[in-house]
Amino acid sequence: PLHGTFASPWFEGPTSSDVEAEFHVPACYNVQPPPPVQAKLGSVLDETLFYMFYSMPRDALQDAAAVELYNRHWRYHKELRLWLMKDQSSEQSKTPTFERGSYIFFDPNSWEKVKKDFIVMYDALEER
Repeated sequence: PLHGTFASPWFEGPTSSDVEAEFHVPACYNVQPPPPVQAKLGSVLDETLFYMFYSMPRDALQDAAAVELYNRHWRYHKELRLWLMKDQSSEQSKTPTFERGSYIFFDPNSWEKVKKDFIVMYDALEER
């Protein structure tokens, strides 16, 4: 078998049975991988989460952004395809099927939060 004794075409004569390269890996190459993105989502702005949600369809980061938005009390309206949140400074009237009051919507076209009076049907909101 040639592979156990052949070190290089420029090496004269056979070598020992263990052909081992004589090198070491510099310490700067031994780095830890970065933490997963999901671990840092709690510290990013809402707009960053909206960017992740709208720009990465069918991606794991879209799901992670949606989970974090839910944790921040945002809700996704399935028919409007917009995120909304109750305006805490206004009065809400509730029934078993809907809520009426002021809501803050995130508009992805203008990339800003807009306050509107709105009636939210519970069945139009995405479940967690």
